[in-house]
Amino acid sequence: MVLIIQCLCGPKRHCIMGAAYDTADRDGCDVKEELHDVIKLMIATGAINKWCGICEAPTSEWFYETAASRFTSMEEALPILIRAEEEQRRRATRPTIDGFRAHAKDN
Repeated sequence: MVLIIQCLCGPKRHCIMGAAYDTADRDGCDVKEELHDVIKLMIATGAINKWCGICEAPTSEWFYETAASRFTSMEEALPILIRAEEEQRRRATRPTIDGFRAHAKDN
């Protein structure tokens, strides 16, 4: 069974970061600890902010939540997770590109 663990901001539940793992291969407590460590490292290096980028909730209000996915194995999940990640990256850059285009039209 593949589970999804997410670090969410409180109280709005915006996803800061998430990961998928197969319960046959990993222990949930270890995955939560690893995700927490990655987030701390990314904050320390300036890769991400120490507040939610959407609602500005500080790290003291962030929490972790785990839920089952529809996948039975990582082999099944990986292609779909990769496509979802690519789509998120594409959408994350769209406002910036659209903003530049709007700015260019105004000038």
